[in-house]
Amino acid sequence: MADADSVPNVPEIAHPPPHRPTDYATLIARATAAPAVLGLVLKGSHAHEGMVTEHSDHDVYAIVSDEREAALAGLDNCRSADLDLVVTTVEGFRRLDGLERYGIARGRVLLDRLDGEIASIVAAKGRLETAEASRAAAGWLDAYANIRNRSSPRSTRRCPGWSPRCRQSTTHPASTSTSRPTTPTRRPRA
Repeated sequence: MADADSVPNVPEIAHPPPHRPTDYATLIARATAAPAVLGLVLKGSHAHEGMVTEHSDHDVYAIVSDEREAALAGLDNCRSADLDLVVTTVEGFRRLDGLERYGIARGRVLLDRLDGEIASIVAAKGRLETAEASRAAAGWLDAYANIRNRSSPRSTRRCPGWSPRCRQSTTHPASTSTSRPTTPTRRPRA
């Protein structure tokens, strides 16, 4: 075991970071006092009237100028029963997409120290430009068609020798039929 004198010098932090905020009120107090926090956006059930349940937590984005400076202020990603905090830069917040985009577009801006830039980013998340909408729609349609094709009971991916005229494969090794499938007969109309 090494004695205290043999431990290499480790630089000490001038001001050790305070404990992470684990509740919403502490976060708001600490974030409004920290100059590194440029904006706060609340999303999820607490951002909408009538959506809060006893199980709801506060989903908050803290938009910061510098993640290291925010970490020193005790604001880094945190999850608790009351708070789900994500810390990101302005550019990181601007790049969020997918399901996060949907949640942010319906979020509420709590703090904007950039003269409306945070609010503009939130508003822009609710709109897609034409090219962006076309790319997104093509991706969603492709994903739907892929899942639809793979889940179809007549999918040729499952059974390469599938014949739509019968319920058995004509070439699949698991097929128990030794005869050729017959064409279904039609019922006479009444």
